[in-house]
Amino acid sequence: MLNGKLTKNSLSLTLNGKTYTREYYCSVRSTSGFADAAIPEWIAGNYAVNAEVKIDALKRIFKLHALAATVEHPLEHPELWTDMGGINSYKAFDNILNSQAVATQSVTIEINFNRSNALALLNIEGMASITVEQKSNIDNSVVVAATTYTTRKFAGKTPYSIFFKPIRTKRVLLIKGLKWHPNSRLIVTIPYAGKTLKIGTIANTMLLDLGATLYKTSIGFDNDSTRIVDDFGGVTFTEREVTDILKASVIIDTDDTDEIFYTLKSRAKEMSLWVGDNRDKGFESLTMIGYPQGTEFSIEKYNKAEYPITIIGDSNAN
Repeated sequence: MLNGKLTKNSLSLTLNGKTYTREYYCSVRSTSGFADAAIPEWIAGNYAVNAEVKIDALKRIFKLHALAATVEHPLEHPELWTDMGGINSYKAFDNILNSQAVATQSVTIEINFNRSNALALLNIEGMASITVEQKSNIDNSVVVAATTYTTRKFAGKTPYSIFFKPIRTKRVLLIKGLKWHPNSRLIVTIPYAGKTLKIGTIANTMLLDLGATLYKTSIGFDNDSTRIVDDFGGVTFTEREVTDILKASVIIDTDDTDEIFYTLKSRAKEMSLWVGDNRDKGFESLTMIGYPQGTEFSIEKYNKAEYPITIIGDSNAN
């Protein structure tokens, strides 16, 4: 079981003495290849219902959902405006429900990469490969040489079966072994592969080993949608979020109990990245952003301890 606290960055804007912030995964230096919609910057004036405006300082889009005699600033009047999430080039970082950054050409992303050793891409589509290079911000020297990772693999187990089963594209890609190098950046290049590229979440983190995951690991989901049939046969369906759930049993050295116990306790207060199985053999569904429910440690042997853990996925990110 691996876990990493997510690196986050905030953009802010001060209006009339009050500061408004929006939090993003990763500290983004620049992006190219993502086409942002031509949405106008907000200016004082009257707008029609469903009008969309942009607050560029926050890389955010707002939609008017209620009329008023005078339409005020979206940040100061959330009762009038709905936060629709980041602009397209920031949707992979904005942790908004099911949002994806979309591109129809090759993409390059530069990310500040301090205090991290891994990069995760979740809810991806249309990606054939990705190249990652790490450079110093001080002298531009190469910290980690450019390495290309494939995001496609054959579904069949033999060359013969390839002709009958399609090539499957991973929806999660975890890149490990990057270096924690002060004042460095990642240059992420994703070539266009002929299909629309979509990226749900990009996050960088410092992965920690929380023990060996046993074969009892399971993945599932919880659907909070409701279906109600009234006395006259009418059906009302309310669509709500679907939440991923990861369950695992983990074994550790007894001497590591205290450290892992307090790490898990601290992670219960915030979303972080969880890797339920470290093998690249179809277990990418066990990688998610979420938080742990309570657990307990069973010290049954003098040198080994075991604990069960349930991770509730963040439906905003996975």
